[in-house]
Amino acid sequence: MEELVFTKIYDKFEGRIITEEHIVNDEKDIPVSAAWDTGSTFSCISPEFAKQLNLQPLCDDKLHTPYGIIQSKLYDVDILLNKQAIYTVRVAENPNMHRENVDLLIGMDIISEGDFVISTYEDITSFSFRIPSKGLIDFTKE
Repeated sequence: MEELVFTKIYDKFEGRIITEEHIVNDEKDIPVSAAWDTGSTFSCISPEFAKQLNLQPLCDDKLHTPYGIIQSKLYDVDILLNKQAIYTVRVAENPNMHRENVDLLIGMDIISEGDFVISTYEDITSFSFRIPSKGLIDFTKE
């Protein structure tokens, strides 16, 4: 994977890490509102966004969601994270996402490739992410 390092600051944290990312499709960068979800094994895309991108499904598979198990279409997409590095990942179509005002969910398939840190200090929350990892983060060693 390509190197990627970034931090986002949230003055008013609302309980979710939301960033603007891009999908590279037909050599165009298409912006997408993305939620980072450590509870999701795989990254997902909304059916509305998949249709907008005119994606062609590779196959179908079962997707375990908080709303139950559903049959889902799978796609390969190129995600441009923080306008720095492109990662090709297989995403599942999740019909429940769009109602959460996001069209891309970044799951542990990407998050587990590096370091993911959330910190809140004096009512300001920061989210930092880097690939590849530079080592284990262990606050007990500080």
